[in-house]
Amino acid sequence: AGDISASGYISTETNITASGNISSSGTLIGGGLDINGTTTFNDGDITNVGDIALDTISSTEGTSIGVTLGNDAGDDFNVGSGKLVVEGDTGNVGINQSAPTEKLHVTQGNLRIETAGNTSQSIKFTEIGVERARIVFDPTSKNDFSFQTEDVSGTLRDRLTIKTTQNATAIGISNTSPQEALDVSGNIKTDGNISSPTFFSGFAGSGF
Repeated sequence: AGDISASGYISTETNITASGNISSSGTLIGGGLDINGTTTFNDGDITNVGDIALDTISSTEGTSIGVTLGNDAGDDFNVGSGKLVVEGDTGNVGINQSAPTEKLHVTQGNLRIETAGNTSQSIKFTEIGVERARIVFDPTSKNDFSFQTEDVSGTLRDRLTIKTTQNATAIGISNTSPQEALDVSGNIKTDGNISSPTFFSGFAGSGF
């Protein structure tokens, strides 16, 4: 029981057993391959395959694992019968959604963004590589959740700030350190009424 080598086809209706290597520069044809060991394809391709049952997929050092999909509807990468789907024609990604209609489509689940201690996290909105807006959670000394948009110079500014890690609600508009439930730096305009059971002095303008 040694090596079996062929430069053409190896075809059998029974078993081929070898304690050494089986090598072929052609095609191995059989009802199935039962391999107890490591199989090396020397950077060759495996084509026209049905189901493959694997424990893990690992890349060699310094390389990546590529999955190439077709461009037609139904040419999808599907993990766990819809747990993770990448559509070949649209590029849409579905989590627990087998037919995603957006670039990221999550069904019956939550999205979680977890930061390290004292490290801010954000969701950024860009236009052709230029950041236009940002939603920021900052658990550092600021302890706030803010909505930012750029000004005329392209600098991101806090437009709406909500303080965190405190019981009292404090929302600031153009104010990054609100001290009241609503703390506005600037004028307030309304076409309706502003009502309160009590008023403090300091009002100015018409109507007071």
